[in-house]
Amino acid sequence: MRNILAKMVLKINKRIFATIIGIALCVMYIVGTMSMVTGLHEGTKDTAALFDKGFLIVYDGYTLSESELDSDIIEDIPGRYAACLLVVGNVTGIETRVLALEDPTSIFDFGSKILRDKVLPGSGFEIKNVPFLNITTAFTQSPIILNVSNDYDPYTSAFFPDNWILASEDTIRILNPTLEDKYSFIVIPKDNPEALEYLKENGYTAVQSVGIVDFFELGFSQIEGNLWGVVISSTVIIIILIYNIMRIETQYRVPDIKIIKYLGASPKTVIYVFLFQAVFICGVGAVLGLALGIVAANAIVALSQLLGFSSVLVPQVTLYIVSLPLAIGIFAGLIGGILPAYKASKTTIRTSREVL
Repeated sequence: MRNILAKMVLKINKRIFATIIGIALCVMYIVGTMSMVTGLHEGTKDTAALFDKGFLIVYDGYTLSESELDSDIIEDIPGRYAACLLVVGNVTGIETRVLALEDPTSIFDFGSKILRDKVLPGSGFEIKNVPFLNITTAFTQSPIILNVSNDYDPYTSAFFPDNWILASEDTIRILNPTLEDKYSFIVIPKDNPEALEYLKENGYTAVQSVGIVDFFELGFSQIEGNLWGVVISSTVIIIILIYNIMRIETQYRVPDIKIIKYLGASPKTVIYVFLFQAVFICGVGAVLGLALGIVAANAIVALSQLLGFSSVLVPQVTLYIVSLPLAIGIFAGLIGGILPAYKASKTTIRTSREVL
């Protein structure tokens, strides 16, 4: 009797196999998306840790690249400070930030990087001995050729993201003529209360350097919130898939149901058999989808790098990401299989001849 019930639970035909593939695709989408978003989230934390050096950042507007500060105000800042210019550029299809740092009081460990007419690409570009880069911005009609310096500074690379470009002030003003004599943002040490008070008097608000990354954190939080829509919709699809396959299977297995009931199986036993089968199908699909999702996420990142798109994204697989698809599989199997299993338990046996 137990062997018969086990075979009923573990039986896989073409219909069930197709359902497993469908469930696996849904789970793959969930796992792949969540692992990539988690990777972005962790990358943002790493960037925040790099920027959190005990500094305050002052800017105006919604983003650093849109911020413009009057140079007259900056020149009158008391104490130590660094002025920065920032522009969003495009290098061989890669969107990057080009930064100029004017650090007259050397508030950074590595001091001012004097580049003059050259730029210093971050290590994320993976270029060596390249004489120049072609860069375009929203303010330039055609690509601008920038001479490249391969003098990688370990202190510089430890502070700035590796997909940024460090340039001179003159270079930034060529790339963004609208800045003229303005700056994008300034950086001051936390132990400079005079500068902080001066900036407040002029209507500016200073935030911790790590607070800049909060813009990205907010965006990722919104993405993570939208992920629940993906999870819920995928779960509904899985429930529909398992309900349809179990409805079909219970119809095809009416003779088997009559046989096990003839051998003494109770209605509860029949319900358990088909519920276990529904959970088994969803579980196999969830495990397969989990593996495919991890492989797909890493393959997408690897392919983008092969195509020359620099990315700091590294898909992250956590215990939560692993356990969620399995929980969804159990939940969907129980919900989608309960009604067909209940109907199957109502199958009646009229005569022994009908059973045979």
